[in-house]
Parts: sequence; C-alpha cells; structure tokens
Amino acid sequence: MKIFSYKEIWLYILPLLFLPNMGLAQETSFGLLQLNDFIIWPYIFTVYLSISKINNRVKLYNKELIYFLFLFLLWSIFSSLCATLFNDYSANELIFSMLKLAKLSLYAVASLLTITAISRNNINQQFNWSLLASLTVMSASLLFDRFIFYQESNSISDTIQFYTDNILSATMAILFSYLLGLLFTGYGSRWWQLTAKICLLLSIFGIALSNGRGGWIAILVSSIYIAYRLRMKQVIGFLSVCIVAIVTAYSIFPQFEDLVDRTIDPDPLYLAEYHSDLAGIETGGRWFYLKKEGIKVLDAPIFGTGFFHRGGETGLDPVGSHNFFVQMFLETGIIGGILAILVFFIMWKQAGRRMVVLNGGEIPTKAAISSAFVVGLSGEYFYGGMVLFTMLLSYGAVGRLPVNRMHDLKN
Repeated sequence: MKIFSYKEIWLYILPLLFLPNMGLAQETSFGLLQLNDFIIWPYIFTVYLSISKINNRVKLYNKELIYFLFLFLLWSIFSSLCATLFNDYSANELIFSMLKLAKLSLYAVASLLTITAISRNNINQQFNWSLLASLTVMSASLLFDRFIFYQESNSISDTIQFYTDNILSATMAILFSYLLGLLFTGYGSRWWQLTAKICLLLSIFGIALSNGRGGWIAILVSSIYIAYRLRMKQVIGFLSVCIVAIVTAYSIFPQFEDLVDRTIDPDPLYLAEYHSDLAGIETGGRWFYLKKEGIKVLDAPIFGTGFFHRGGETGLDPVGSHNFFVQMFLETGIIGGILAILVFFIMWKQAGRRMVVLNGGEIPTKAAISSAFVVGLSGEYFYGGMVLFTMLLSYGAVGRLPVNRMHDLKN
C-alpha cells in the first residue's frame, strides 16, 4: 500500500512558509529577506514536480485570474519604466520597483501553481489540512513568543519575529476567514471539524497577540458575512465562544488589553499629535493618510510614480497611504489601480458561479476575499509575500475547479 508520494511533499513544506524568522532573516540593500523567501524556492520546485508529468490540460477557473494578474504585472512594469524616464528618477529606484514586482510575481506563481497541483492531483482535502496546520503554526509561534520570549514591549520579540505585527495579523485574518467558512459549510470529516474548531479557537489568542487591528476588523467583517449567509445557530454559538476567548485574552495579555484600550479610549493629546482621530477612535492615522495621499493621484494619473516608489522627489509620503488600493492608483496610475481592484472583483464573481456553489467553495472563498479586501483598505499588504500568497491560496477552492459552461448557466 502506497502511503507517501513525492507529489505530496509540497503539502508538508507549505506550513513551513508560515514559520517566524527566528533570527534567520537577512538585511540587504533592497530590503529584508525573510525566512519564507528562502523556503519558497523548494516549495515551488516540489509543487511543479507534482504536476510536471500530468497531461491533464483541462481549463481551470484560475486562468481568468492569471490573465488579469498578468495584465497588472505588465502595466506595472510599463508604468514604472515610463515614470522613471519622464521624471528622471534614478536607476536604483527603477531596480527597486522591478525587484518588488519580481517578488510579487514569485509568490503569485507559487500560489497559482499550488491551485493547479490541487486540481490535477485531486488532493483538496489534504490541502485544507495543510492550511489548518499553517494557521496553527502562526498561532503557536505567537503564543510561544509571549510565554517563552516575553518582553515588556507591545511588539513581537526580535528572536521570533514574523515580518511585522500588521502583516502577520493580515495573513492570519485571511486564512482564519477561509477556514471558518469551511467549518460552517459542513466541510470535512468529524475529525477535521473537531480539529478545525480547536485550531480556530487557538488562533483567536494568536490573532489577539499579533496587535494588528486591521486583521481584527477583517475577521469581524468576514464572520458577519458567514453568519448572514448561513443563518445557523451554531455559527452564532461558535462566535459567542470566540467572544469569550477574546475577553479571556483581554484579561491575560497586557499588550492586547493596552491596544484595545488605546483604540476605544485613546489619549486626546495622542490623537491630536498623530492625526489618528476618527469619531473618537484611534485609527493609527489611516483616515488622515488616506485624505492626505489620495488627492495626489491627480499629480501622476497615467503612469503614477512607479511601483513601490515613494518619498523624496515623488511627492508621496514614505510611509504610504495605508491603503493598498489607493497606493496602486498613486504608484501605477489609474489603469494600474483599476486592474488591482479587478483582481478582487474577478475572484468574487467566480466564487458565485454555479459550479463553485455546488462544490461548497462559495462562502469560504468569499469570506476570505472580504477579509482580504478589508485588509487592503487598512494597509499596503499585497506587494508580494505571505499576505498575497495566502489570499490566492484561499481562492484555490474556486481556481482548482474545471470550467464547465453548462454548470455556470443560470437556472
């Protein structure tokens, strides 16, 4: 009896991509190389190996998404070149833009290859187990950090640091939303359901410790969406348990308590100094930067300033607008901004098609997309790396399905 196949190796590597840096990140002149930037290469190799000898060439739903991602990539390259030439930016700025686009392409290719591997090898169940393990890795890392490497500051310790608090929170929010959708649509065996409940409850504590408020709001939005669509008593029951877990986290984790208190009952002097006030709530300056930066789209409406090119001569704030979609309009012009929004629109539209609904992928995927969209409104997290990777993996429930026009016809 064959127990293990080389075609499944990538399923075991996937959770390793979500490991914290553990002091192994390397600083370069063009940014920080994370641990997963090294692991992604053997991951891509093993994923490709699992599909390289399969002759099945059935058209999948992800082909349409690939088309729009490719258009966005081409336009971003073109607009960055034009912005550099017309504004006489330095060659280093252009190189940095191209490297950022290369990283975005790398993680997009890794996720799209993964979707193809799920389909051709028919291993969707194993894939969802791997995603559950990935969320558990992040949650356990944060809990391990707090109880083993605990420090007085409110940030994750340098010893085990995983990107930044906000990026980790965004990644966990998208994956949590997808798995929560799977759980409440009745997916999986009893063993999977039980394990998912335990892991999701564990992740509530991890997400609380990530200190990323954008991720908290994203989970709230996706949970409301799931509850609205299903209208099930068990959804409300599980969310009630989550509320108890949040209250518990508030009482036992001082850094979580401090951040919640600063958010809902902030110091008026702090609000005034950092322009963080929105109806008395501390927003981290999101609304201020959105208004301040958004109007600058008119300064370079066609080509923008170049992908991830900000500060200095561009006139853009170095810290950005704290909104991915606005930032795409600023850096890649109106066309690039529209293409970025269309990527989300295409995923949402495909998730509602009859073939996807029949396969149980609609609600989990839409929950993840809604979470990702909210995350994008609160920060610039989709330049590449694990947030983009996780969003596209969550789309796998749709992208892995073969296009069947008869099933897609409306009743």
